[in-house]
Amino acid sequence: MRKYILLLIIIAAFPRLLLLDTIPAGINFEEIDYILNAKTLFVAGTDISGQWNPLTLSTPPADEPRGELLPLIIAPIIGPLPFSLFNSRLPFALVGIFNVILIYFLARKLFTERIGRIAGIVAAINPWLIFSSRLGYDVPTSATLFLFALVLLVYLRGWSILLAFIPLFLAFYTYIGAKIIFLPFTLLSVWYAWKEKRKKFTRPYLVVVLLTTLTLFIFIFRLRDLPANTRSTNFFSPSHADVTAQVDTQRYQNLTVKTPFSLLNTIYVNKITVYFKETLNRALGAISPSVLFSRGDPYAPYYLWDHGLFYYSDALFLLIGFLVLVHQHSKVARFFALLFPVVILLSLASGTQLSYVYRSYLLYVLLIVVVALGINQLLVLYKNRQRLLLLLLSLIYIFQFGNFAQDYFLRNPFYHESQFQLSSRLLSRYLVEESKAGREIIVIGADPNGLFRQYILYSGLFDRLSDQRVRRQIAVKFQTKTYSWDNVTFTADCELASFSGDKTMVHRPDKPCQRIYEFTQEAPIGIAHISDSGKDFWIYFGKTCRQYDLPKYIRQVNFSDLQVEKISLEKYCQTFFEID
Repeated sequence: MRKYILLLIIIAAFPRLLLLDTIPAGINFEEIDYILNAKTLFVAGTDISGQWNPLTLSTPPADEPRGELLPLIIAPIIGPLPFSLFNSRLPFALVGIFNVILIYFLARKLFTERIGRIAGIVAAINPWLIFSSRLGYDVPTSATLFLFALVLLVYLRGWSILLAFIPLFLAFYTYIGAKIIFLPFTLLSVWYAWKEKRKKFTRPYLVVVLLTTLTLFIFIFRLRDLPANTRSTNFFSPSHADVTAQVDTQRYQNLTVKTPFSLLNTIYVNKITVYFKETLNRALGAISPSVLFSRGDPYAPYYLWDHGLFYYSDALFLLIGFLVLVHQHSKVARFFALLFPVVILLSLASGTQLSYVYRSYLLYVLLIVVVALGINQLLVLYKNRQRLLLLLLSLIYIFQFGNFAQDYFLRNPFYHESQFQLSSRLLSRYLVEESKAGREIIVIGADPNGLFRQYILYSGLFDRLSDQRVRRQIAVKFQTKTYSWDNVTFTADCELASFSGDKTMVHRPDKPCQRIYEFTQEAPIGIAHISDSGKDFWIYFGKTCRQYDLPKYIRQVNFSDLQVEKISLEKYCQTFFEID
C-alpha cells in the first residue's frame, strides 16, 4: 500500500505542480486576499489591514465576507516563503494532492482495495480536480476537510473518532457556504459510519454530533454581529429578488385575458412555482452531461472553457458504476442517495452568481468513486483479458489527458487572462519601472483597493511585510482607504487626473472619466489583452516603454513571456503594450 500511495502522490503532483509558476498567469482579487492575509498572519498575527485576528472566528475585512480560517491554514507555507506564483498556490496544490489520497482511502473503505486504487488514479488525472487544485480558493479546501472528516469517521474506532471534529470545524470556518451543509453532512456521515461498525462506539459518535450542533448554534447566535451576516441575504428563496423579477417578467409577457383564464397566471406564475422550477433546473444543471463531460460549468467565472469536469469515457463508467452501486452495494447506495442532495445544496441555496463546479464540489468527488466502481466492474466482466483491457484503458485516458493538458496549458492563459488579472500584474511592473525613474504616478480605476493589493504582491512589498514599519504603514493605508505607496497613488477620483505632463497617469476604463476621454493631445500607450488586443489600462505621459517601437496589435506570446518580472524591459514592452 505504501508503494501505491507514493506512486499516487507522484501522479497527482505532476499535473498540479507543473508550470505552477506560470499558469495561471496571475492572481485574482479573491485569491489575493487569502495570500496577503496569510503572510501578515504568519509574521504579525493579523490581516493586511491590522484589524482582524483569526481567533475571533469572524471574516477578515473585505468587500464581500469570505472564509474565516483559510488564511490561517495556508499561513505556515505562505508566510516563510518569498512571493512567487508557485509559492502562492503551493498550499492549494498540496490540498489537491491530499484530496486524491483521501478519495483512495474512502473508496477502499466503502468497497475494496482495488476499487480504491482505481479511484485514486481517476482522481489524480481528473480535469476538474487538477484545475481547482491550481487555484487559491476556499471551496476546494473546505470540501477536502469535509472529505477528511468522513474518512476519519469510517476508519477510526473508540474515542479517537472525536478527531474527526477537527477537520469538520476547520471546514465550517474555511468557506462561508459550508455552514449550510455542515450539520446534515455530519449527521449522514456519522449515521453511515455508526451503522457500518454495527452500531458500536455510539457515545463518541454522539459527541461529534453534539459538538457540530453546538458549533452551528454558536455561529447562528453570533451571526447578527458578524460580517458574514451580510451574506445571509444572498440565500435563494421564494422571496429572493431574482425570483420576484422572473415572476414580474413572465406575467408581463403573458397575454391579457379575462377571467377565468386570468387565474392561470396566478396559479402557474408566482414566487413558489418559479422558485421550485429554478431550484429543479439548478439540480439538473449540476449533473448535466454538458457540464460533466463537454463544456463544463458555463456560469463559473473560472471554468475549463472547452472541456467537461470529467473525460468523455467517464460517462460510460459512471453509468456502469451506478448500476453496480444499486445492485451490489445497497448500503453505500443509500448513503450516496442521501448525501448527493446535501452536497448539491450549496448550488441550490446560493442567491449569488449561479455556479455548480465550486458549490457542488463534493458531488463530483463522489462521482469519481462511482466512476472507479464502473471501471472495476468492466475489469471483472473481462477478467480473462484484464491486461489487454488495462492497456487499452490506459491509452484512452492518456490520450484524453493530453487533450485536457493542451487545453489547459496552451489555451488557458489566453481565455482566462482577465479573470486572473494578468493586466494588473503587467501594470505593477510598469509602475515599478516608472517609480524607479522618479515619476509621480496616479492610477485611476473603479477599485483602487484591489489595484493596490496587486501592487503590493508584485512590486516587492509582499516580501517586506515582515518589516514592522512597512507593515504598519500599509495597514494604515487600508484603514484610512488612502491607497498609495511612495510616489504611486491609486484612486477612483477622476478629479485627480493630471494633464500637465509632469505626472504619469494611468486610467482603467472600468472607471468612466469624461475629463480623460476629452484629452486628445497625446496618444496613450495601452496594456493589451494577449487574446484580442483589447485594453485594460491606458497610460498617459509615461516614460517607460516609449523608447521602444511598440506595435499596434499584440504579438505572439509564449511561456517565457509570462514570467513578467524576469523578462527584459524591451521584451516586456514590445510584447504587452500597444500604442493607440
